[in-house]
Amino acid sequence: RGYLAGAGIQTSALAFGGYNNKNNTEQYNGTSWATTSTMATGRESLAGGGSSNTSAVAFGGNTTAVQSLTEEYNVTVNTVTAAAWASGGNLNTARYQLASISEGPGTSAGLGFGGYSPGATNYANVEEYNGTSWSEVNDLPSARWALNGSGTQTAGLASGGTFYSGGFTYFTDTFEYDGTNWTSGGALPAFNTNAMSVGTQTATVNAGGGQGGPTIATVNEYDGSSWTAA
Repeated sequence: RGYLAGAGIQTSALAFGGYNNKNNTEQYNGTSWATTSTMATGRESLAGGGSSNTSAVAFGGNTTAVQSLTEEYNVTVNTVTAAAWASGGNLNTARYQLASISEGPGTSAGLGFGGYSPGATNYANVEEYNGTSWSEVNDLPSARWALNGSGTQTAGLASGGTFYSGGFTYFTDTFEYDGTNWTSGGALPAFNTNAMSVGTQTATVNAGGGQGGPTIATVNEYDGSSWTAA
């Protein structure tokens, strides 16, 4: 399916949501996928994050309307349902096609930034999640959506994206986040949207992507100052 979100690492991952308001959730152990509990609200173009296939957060997205909902996923031996989604605090600004960064292991903290809603509303909003509620922090330098996010809540990276107002504008910008402010980093070799983005602020890989045009197979690596094609 398309327009889903994910969390975790290569040997312990989680996939959830998807096109046509899917609420499916699957865990990956490095070898195979297994179905687990469903989300309370199926949605597409949502954002998500987490450090493994046992802990994740899903937020934003689109159903028949743009969403601000947050759900947290946890696996525990202390509940009747060993793996379950529970409601978290709503985003302050409902949107979809936003980027996300998750904090370290054992926490639901993270960052959500950018996004879009019908009516050609492009967002620069940035919100931090503390495991309970979302709070507005400093905006991105410019509004965009379908952008790529990696790193952590105090050392994050935003790259690429698009802006729509009667037509698409695509970006090659990169912004680095220090937990308070965004500053410009090295530009992408070419515009990139909806990429799979993994890594840290000084070692990120963007792979694939595409929006409003052909999908791409491009892979780019960031070393903390500049991007190179891989």
